[in-house]
Amino acid sequence: MVVLTLLGAWVLRGFYDQVFLYEGLIHLSTHSSTAQIIELAYPSGKTQTIELSGNGSATFFMPNGHGEGSIAVTVEGEFLGDYGYITTLNQPINLSICQQSVQFSYMAAGTLDK
Repeated sequence: MVVLTLLGAWVLRGFYDQVFLYEGLIHLSTHSSTAQIIELAYPSGKTQTIELSGNGSATFFMPNGHGEGSIAVTVEGEFLGDYGYITTLNQPINLSICQQSVQFSYMAAGTLDK
């Protein structure tokens, strides 16, 4: 019975982290005046492709099992580099893409509610 209780608490904690602490959330923005196709490659090899309009932004969750390490960013087929460092438990991440650079930063979860 104790094992089931601990297992249930562990599952609920994981759910709480993702929903209320925005675990694995990414906010991606571009400062280009034209639409861009952006590919994010995670350390596990999983990728996400996002199409943003000029000066656009998108908010989404990283895929499960994304691995631990840097995020590789490719814009319109041009590799811009590896940015930041992600682990299995992440604060919300902000990726701001400029012409030839990317700014990686963590956000405080409370700032997303405003």
